[in-house]
Formats: sequence, C-alpha cells, structure tokens
Amino acid sequence: MLSHFRERLAAARAGDGVELEQGIIRIVNMAVVYVYLFGFFFFGDLGEHGPLILFAIGPAAILAALCLIGWMLARPGVNQMRRRTGSVLDMGSSALIMSLTGEVGTVQYPFFLWVIIGNGDSSRCWSSTGTGTSTSFWERRSFSGWWRSRSMSRCSCPA
Repeated sequence: MLSHFRERLAAARAGDGVELEQGIIRIVNMAVVYVYLFGFFFFGDLGEHGPLILFAIGPAAILAALCLIGWMLARPGVNQMRRRTGSVLDMGSSALIMSLTGEVGTVQYPFFLWVIIGNGDSSRCWSSTGTGTSTSFWERRSFSGWWRSRSMSRCSCPA
C-alpha cells in the first residue's frame, strides 16, 4: 500500500511537479488559516459567520484541496482543467473567508499574490487567473462592510 502511494507520488512529481507543489502548499496554507480562525472562534472574535466558516466552508475547502491532490496522484501529468480548478479553489475560498470575517480574515490577503504568482505562472493561464483575482476582489468588497469601509477598496472598485 505504502509502496503504491510512493509510486503514484513519484509519477505525479515527474508528470507535473510544480502543480503537485502548489497542491501541497494549498493544503498547508488552508490548515494554518483554519487553525488561526479556530483561535478567533474560541475567543469570540470571529463574528456571526464563525460556525459556518469552521464547520462548512473550511472543511469543504480542505476536502476539495485533498481531492485535487488525489486527482494529481490518479492522473499524473499536465492538466489545465485541474490547474484552473486549483486557482478557483484558492481565490474563491480566500475571498469568501475574507468577506465573512472582516478584519480577522485579512490574513488571507497574501494568498491572492500566491495564487497569481504560483498558479498563474505554472498554468500559463494569466488571463483566467487575473480575471478570477479581480472577481474575487470585487466579491470580497461587495459583500463585506469591513472591506467596503477601507479606503483602498473604495479607490479600487467604485460603489
């Protein structure tokens, strides 16, 4: 069993090592943010959407990231659909958490740069990554009063 897993991992690295790295980084980032948000939840600072984030959105995003890793192991090699799915997962989950958590969610802000640089460069799909990033910025600003009240958001996106 373990030898089969090692074979699949080696095949995924050989097929598209950059995408596998991005997938592993995605899971680690999500886990770190999840633990961070749990801390705020226990101190009562996560707000009204805390249970939704911790018991629905967070686990769903982590499960989706694990499914992407499974897809990479099952079908190694370059796959543009899988790369774009990873970008959508990264940007969508970050924007959703940022819009629901306000100031606590600002820790997610650097992930937008990681998505643009890491996923954009590796997938050679700059236009779709840029479009997704712009859309997620708009979503975050539109649905969150905290982000709307920041001057940078008001300058970058008209009300």
